[in-house]
Amino acid sequence: MASLVISGDGVSIALSGQHIVISHREKTDGKVAEKNIPLLAVDRIAIYGTPHLSMALLHELLRRNIPILFFTRSGECTGHAYGTHDRNTARRLSQYAFSTDSQRNLEVAISLIEAKIWNQRRVLQKVLNSRVTPSTRREILSSLSNLLHQTKKCHTAESLRGIEGSAAKSYFSALSYAFPTEFPFLHRVRRPAKDIPNALMSLTYSVISKEISGLVLLHGLDPGVGVLHGSARGIPALPLDLLEPFRPAFCDLLTLALLNRKQLSAHHFIYKNDTPYLSNNGWKIFMTAYEKRMTTPFRSYRDQQMTCIRTEIERQVFLILKILDGESTFPYHFFQMG
Repeated sequence: MASLVISGDGVSIALSGQHIVISHREKTDGKVAEKNIPLLAVDRIAIYGTPHLSMALLHELLRRNIPILFFTRSGECTGHAYGTHDRNTARRLSQYAFSTDSQRNLEVAISLIEAKIWNQRRVLQKVLNSRVTPSTRREILSSLSNLLHQTKKCHTAESLRGIEGSAAKSYFSALSYAFPTEFPFLHRVRRPAKDIPNALMSLTYSVISKEISGLVLLHGLDPGVGVLHGSARGIPALPLDLLEPFRPAFCDLLTLALLNRKQLSAHHFIYKNDTPYLSNNGWKIFMTAYEKRMTTPFRSYRDQQMTCIRTEIERQVFLILKILDGESTFPYHFFQMG
């Protein structure tokens, strides 16, 4: 199954039997074009802009637990809708109790950051190649290896955050060598992103975090309670925690691929207040590449079985459930690249 991406203000989506009907009026002759997609072929829907969504379809999607993600025309994720098939009160109570155990929280946080730094190092091994001298490459990788070993010795969340910050500084400094000359990446800037590499990174982080949020809700967990990110109002702490290993392994590699392979170029972006946003055509290219990378099979580093990023995300959610149920012990094995 795959994601269905709907964009365009003149588009309508409705329910007809067991199919989603997408309708839009052609600009050339004014005729209405329709496309039918079986509901069974869709496992999530992303809506950009203000297409019309029928209430009958909305109810059916919620009944089937098919998440709907909502984005503005410029790509800002405004939220998601999900069914209320939640019979997991006991699971959430277990999650809340776990959140008060600082030592167990720290152990999960350490395992997540270990996976993240491991993946940062593997990304740099893959993308630097001849872009830097062998000695520079060894120095960069050695620095991340040392930080990776230091995570095992952390006794406080503050020391772990310090190591994570040092790794991020080394990683993004080195990652700058891998970007094409027409899209220089000087350093990581979150909000507002004033250059195309940072804007694409932030966009990918946002889209995948909403996908993770859907899985967290599906399995009866509270997305607002995490171990790394604070439980401030409105912050999806747990999805952001689970995103950490995939930031380098999925999001950054996707950004590099789109720019280095020239799938996206400057004309696919529009600027608002000096911030780049994808055009409609750019969105189509981005989401096609996103979905392809999400579902591309590869061999798991852990068990050598064939898997894909979407499967690995769900495995991480299952691992959290096992930790809460006492079925998994420290150290925990979150996603690592091979």
